[in-house]
Amino acid sequence: MAVKLINNNDDELILPFQFSWTDIPREINVPRSEMATGDGTRRAGKETIEEFSFTVEGTIWDIDRAENIDERDGIADFIQYTPIRVYQLPEDDRFVYAHVQNFNQNWQDERTQLDLSISFVALDPFFYSDDEHVIDSAMMTDYAFELGTVAMTPEPRFIQPFMPVEEEDYFPVSVWIPEQIHLDFDNLGNRVVYPIIEIETQSTLDNNITKNIIIENKTTGSIIELEETFEEGKTIEIATNINDELLVSVDDENNLNIANDEFLINSFFFATGNNEIEIRWEEDENASLEIGVNIKFKARWL
Repeated sequence: MAVKLINNNDDELILPFQFSWTDIPREINVPRSEMATGDGTRRAGKETIEEFSFTVEGTIWDIDRAENIDERDGIADFIQYTPIRVYQLPEDDRFVYAHVQNFNQNWQDERTQLDLSISFVALDPFFYSDDEHVIDSAMMTDYAFELGTVAMTPEPRFIQPFMPVEEEDYFPVSVWIPEQIHLDFDNLGNRVVYPIIEIETQSTLDNNITKNIIIENKTTGSIIELEETFEEGKTIEIATNINDELLVSVDDENNLNIANDEFLINSFFFATGNNEIEIRWEEDENASLEIGVNIKFKARWL
């Protein structure tokens, strides 16, 4: 069957075909409390998906005992650099981040055969895609599309898409958008995702500003409101993964205080399937200020 591993040094190891990972346990925790009547229970909070443990196991066999020892040592050296991306099959494009818990060895037949069992724990229970999806200003038109790379002309006010053909490679390019942005796209995973959003402000005139940038997912209702006046040349970064630390920074300085309460409580996310995103802001009445937007995330699966 074979299993692919990539450690935290970005080194890749394909375990021999005798190795396999077949069991993927899933546990969903439903918080509950007792009913006042004493009969049954009721939900007392949000369901959470628990970390899970799994085992990759297989056999190394060689009549040359030294070869078996060398292969064992190579695997032991490789797995010390965690977290490790674990793929069920070498050709898969989905993986989990995992840490090694046990490295059990069972030698047989005078060290001509070694049964190995490597136990992992995935603290983050989701599978992630290899590819990081990138949506930038070049893609933000009123056209709906599935996530992919689309070539665009770098015209700031009149943007037309050039749809790709299968035989050619297309890459997104940065384009400055002076007006509201409307974007429809599909999250192809089966779980919600939390993106990283980067915004840059640019002006064609002196002393122009952007006021109160708003990013709204009209599909999910999640919204980011940055109540601040931004001068030209500012770089704003927003990290939305509520399981990590929410971040709003302006030129690398923490400015989480400018974000709305809804974002601080529920963050901002993309649902599975289609998402309709709108990005808008207020401008000075004499402004000609534009913003560039870059959104990055990896699709994930349960």
